[in-house]
Amino acid sequence: MKNIFKRLQQIDADGLEINTRNIIDESFKLYTKIVVKSGLVLLLVAMVAAIIGSIVISTNFENPEETLKNLITINPLNFAFNELVAYIVVLSAATAIGSILTAGMIQMAADASKDKKIKTSTAFLFFTKKNGFYVFIAHFLISLAFTSISYLLQYSELSLVSLALNWIINSLTALVTPLLIFGNLSITQAFKYSAQVVNKSPLTIIFLLTWNSFLASAGILFFVVGIFFTLPYLFCVHLVLYKQTVGLEEEYEQEKYE
Repeated sequence: MKNIFKRLQQIDADGLEINTRNIIDESFKLYTKIVVKSGLVLLLVAMVAAIIGSIVISTNFENPEETLKNLITINPLNFAFNELVAYIVVLSAATAIGSILTAGMIQMAADASKDKKIKTSTAFLFFTKKNGFYVFIAHFLISLAFTSISYLLQYSELSLVSLALNWIINSLTALVTPLLIFGNLSITQAFKYSAQVVNKSPLTIIFLLTWNSFLASAGILFFVVGIFFTLPYLFCVHLVLYKQTVGLEEEYEQEKYE
């Protein structure tokens, strides 16, 4: 634990030198190692979620097809205030649950970087760990704050500002999950040091994450399900960014399997 604080203090004092080409190259290398298993996990989770959603809709609504159509075309901006609050809370909770799965995917990338055997079970590792709970709380707060501000900006017809804010928040919090699962930091420390590290090279990191997010999202063009096999690339980018800034050392990881 002392080593990671020493490294974070060093970054604060000396700044960062980020080689985006190296990050992209290493991310792609790790991606080729985890893409099959991580993609299948994401596809399986999506299918289970779809089945559960279908069961809930079919058992609670008289006209499931019409209900599903309304859900797809729903516009939260037309909600009453209490409905919008409930919607934001549920959406934030769902995002937070997904972030625990993301943490597992980042761990898969970390295992690949150390040439360890890639296991599909690793994707679900943090659902039973204390730092997985921290990941949930952290991303619930991030999503709750951003979504609330985003809808407020959209109400004011400032959609472009909302989009820019999304890029900034995603970048400032990009290292929160790795700091929680590898650095074993508290939630407040993870927020603080993620923003601190990113602020040492903000334009480079924002560009890196935004550009690679677009690349990862390109999978939706391949019969939609392709997104499940391109999205893991983004998890690799987050892992390599953390590795090349904070550092992925064995002593940072010693508690994750306990």
